[in-house]
Amino acid sequence: MVRKILALTLFLSVAAFSRVITYTGVSEKSQADAESNAMAGIAKQISVDVHVQENLYQEYSANDSKESYNSKVNLKSNVKNLKDLVIETMPFDGKQYKTKVSLDIEKMTASSRKELEKLKNKIEDLNSRISASIDNRNYSDIESNLKELNTLFEKYEIIFNDVKKWVSLDDSFYLEKTSHVLRERLVRKLESVHIEPLYIGEQRNIFSVRFKAYDDEGPLKDFPLSVKASKNKTIKVRTMKKLGIVDVTIYREQLLDNFIKVKADFSTPLLKSSGLNNDIKVTVISESSKVQVRYNCLVDGSLNNKICNIIKRKLNKLGYEFAENDSLPELNLNIITQFLSEKQAGNITLEYYEISIEAKGPNINFEDSLKSIGHNKENALTKAAKNLKLHK
Repeated sequence: MVRKILALTLFLSVAAFSRVITYTGVSEKSQADAESNAMAGIAKQISVDVHVQENLYQEYSANDSKESYNSKVNLKSNVKNLKDLVIETMPFDGKQYKTKVSLDIEKMTASSRKELEKLKNKIEDLNSRISASIDNRNYSDIESNLKELNTLFEKYEIIFNDVKKWVSLDDSFYLEKTSHVLRERLVRKLESVHIEPLYIGEQRNIFSVRFKAYDDEGPLKDFPLSVKASKNKTIKVRTMKKLGIVDVTIYREQLLDNFIKVKADFSTPLLKSSGLNNDIKVTVISESSKVQVRYNCLVDGSLNNKICNIIKRKLNKLGYEFAENDSLPELNLNIITQFLSEKQAGNITLEYYEISIEAKGPNINFEDSLKSIGHNKENALTKAAKNLKLHK
């Protein structure tokens, strides 16, 4: 009779087992087949998935059909991959091949149970520290600790679910996940937090802004804040101990608008839950501090819109607004270029210039000279204009 088993997958789950289990596999075909049968027999006594793959090879003759096959058994488990199996090959008795397989359940799970103990201690310690931080209103590292707590619980759950397939675990190993409870306590605390600016000052285009963070119980120490000056400029700070204040320095050229934004530096879900997700806008340049001028710009005695507009945007950040009105004071920008030399970079010829820039007008008397290199004069000018550190 031809056996046409191409692929057989067995899923066996039997909970009852002894502390040490053994099974002797026999086969009339080969020692490897006896070993496979022994492993399958072990699998029938424990909670584990057994995958048996039998590759069938058939040889056909004119009068009959013959077959030969080999079997491969893979025992799969997340608990040490059954590395503690003891396989004993027994002598061939002339009729049958025999293999004895033994598995010490206690030995196999010992390291995993020890790892559970370590994780349990870490979880309990971290849980206590987070709880104390919430009670003491110390929020500096609380969110990263909550994430770590979740990670520890996930690791614990994976090992726990594997180990309990093999041995009985006492009640002390059944942990209640507490991270969501701690997070709810944290949100309730954050709901009473207030952030406000105390002082705004400016000196030579450098703004100093002092913030205070406090709740119903008083100032908050080490409270994380995120201060956004522009799309690409965010400053992360923490309030000073006891006073709950922090000073932030912002350069005028960093500003995209006349205000900055500040909020608590926590993850978005936590901020939404606590009501701290809305940015607080703080005006650092008032409308009254802006100066309206007529803008006159010349590059080597001629108009150059590209270069003049680059510097015009820098002047706007310094508080200048521009209009075509003869009654307004003038802000004159004069740029002079001087060709210095040519430089060869492989097959490319680059031109080297010295560029002098002068800006004169209300509250500004700026002069600077810088060197720039480019494919041509316009390219060198563009680089110089973009890199210019303009100030009043």
